[in-house]
Amino acid sequence: MENFICVQCGTQFGETAEPPSRCAICEDERQFVRRTGQEWTTLERLRADHHNRLQDEAPWLLGIGTEPEFAIGQRAL
Repeated sequence: MENFICVQCGTQFGETAEPPSRCAICEDERQFVRRTGQEWTTLERLRADHHNRLQDEAPWLLGIGTEPEFAIGQRAL
C-alpha cells in the first residue's frame, strides 16, 4: 500500500494499492488537469531526487521548500 501524491498539485492521499483515479483538487473548477492526464508519485520516489531546503527569510522566520521545485512550488514560512 502506498500514499500516492498528485504530481500536479502535490496533494498526498491515503494509503491505497493503486493510484487514485482522479485528484479532486485538480478537478476543482479553479484548477485544471493537464492534457496528459493525472500523474502520481510516492514519497519514496520523490526522495530519490528531491530534498527539503531550509532558508532564513528574516529574524525568527524560516522558509521550508522542496528542491528541485515540486508540484505548484509552495513553501512554508
